[in-house]
Amino acid sequence: MTDLSDIKAGDRVARLNRGHLTVEAVLRTTKTQIIIDGARFSRRTGRAIGGDRLWGVDFIAPLTPDIESRVERERDAREAARESRMLMAALHDATPGALGAARQLMRELTGLLRG
Repeated sequence: MTDLSDIKAGDRVARLNRGHLTVEAVLRTTKTQIIIDGARFSRRTGRAIGGDRLWGVDFIAPLTPDIESRVERERDAREAARESRMLMAALHDATPGALGAARQLMRELTGLLRG
C-alpha cells in the first residue's frame, strides 16, 4: 500500500499525533475521508480534518514495514523509559548494598546498549 486511496476499513495505517507515532486500524472510509477512532482524515492529504492545530498536525500515512519497525522501536523505548522511572523510584528506598549492585548492573547495561 503506497497511497491513501487504496485504504479500506480494517486496514492499518501509521498515525502521527502530537509527536507520537502509532499504528491504527481504519474504522470506515468514505470517498474523501478515512475515519480512525473518531478522528477524520483527508484521503487526499492524510491530514486531520478539523480539530485543534495548537498542538501540532495530526496525520496518517500508509503503513510500510519501515514505519511499522519504527513504531515498534518507539513503543519499546517508551516502555523502557517507564520501567526506568519505576526503578528510580525504588532506588530511593534501597539499602546501600542494593544501591551498589544496582549501579553495577546499570554500568553493564549501558555497555551492552552502546555495543
